[in-house]
Amino acid sequence: MIVWRGLGMLALFIPAAGASGFGALFSLFGRSGLGAGLGLAAGGVVCYFLGQWLNVTRPESQLAARMNARVAALHAAADGGVFSLGPGYAPPTSMAEAHAQADQLARAEYEALKKSTRNQNSIFWVPMQYWGLAMAGAGILLGLFTFFTGQF
Repeated sequence: MIVWRGLGMLALFIPAAGASGFGALFSLFGRSGLGAGLGLAAGGVVCYFLGQWLNVTRPESQLAARMNARVAALHAAADGGVFSLGPGYAPPTSMAEAHAQADQLARAEYEALKKSTRNQNSIFWVPMQYWGLAMAGAGILLGLFTFFTGQF
């Protein structure tokens, strides 16, 4: 049984496609094992950068845009005099205190969302970019093994 989340399945397909493609290309020269190793390494590198973008870069930029809109809405509520942290909290006594509480709430929401939006693309609970590194390492080892042992 394979367990994946989001686009994590690409962590297997991309290196496999690289190994197959390079292996087929290098088999024309009688060195399919070396080609498979290089293809696996190339697919691992592609998988790493794709995983880094999907799991780290894109979520951070989306969260920043979302939080900018949230901060603007909180400050608008503070300016309108309707801002409150919720039941059980004392209402702000001044505009400056309302803005300070709004900023504090926004920071707390940002930290909570930051943890939950990262690494949404994984396979076997390991984020995609780490699979890319593992596949690249395995491809380099396979390429070196087939090159030095002569088992092409």
